[in-house]
Amino acid sequence: MKVRNLIYLAAVALIPAFGHADTFYYSGTGPNSNVHAVITATPTGSPNQFDITAISGYVTMNGVQSTISGLVPNATFTPQTSPSGAFIFDNILFTSGPPFFDTNGIDFYLASGGEVNFFPNTAGVGFDQFYFGLSAGNYPFTDTFTAEQLSTVPEPGSLVLVATGMWGSISLLRRRRAL
Repeated sequence: MKVRNLIYLAAVALIPAFGHADTFYYSGTGPNSNVHAVITATPTGSPNQFDITAISGYVTMNGVQSTISGLVPNATFTPQTSPSGAFIFDNILFTSGPPFFDTNGIDFYLASGGEVNFFPNTAGVGFDQFYFGLSAGNYPFTDTFTAEQLSTVPEPGSLVLVATGMWGSISLLRRRRAL
């Protein structure tokens, strides 16, 4: 009986190790800009490749910070022209990078009304160019990122709470049945 309880306890303890959603934290820093974003993505079926479905965070350019207000939608995840006409994008993420985006990059909106596109300067090279396009015309702002990071974001601890609650309920029912 006690061995079985130890096995249950070990199983519950291992839940956080597997508690990662397809959510990634991306950060990039350049001499005049930086970006910090939480990216939600779904697997494409190809190894280390994800379709980006949502983004949040902020971008700083020349000391001015702007909140990311949302992803430019791309339902097909094939190269498309951005709404401003300044960029080609497909919103695909690679976890095997850098670079973490293909040559078409990711396109998203800023709360200030701008449009941002990240894409590699050269395919296969770990430096990203940072372009900033305004809704009223295309103002290119280029910066080379020398430091990029991509990491998984663990799911909330609610999974652990639910699992331990279920374990406690089952234990209580078993104890009542034994009486």
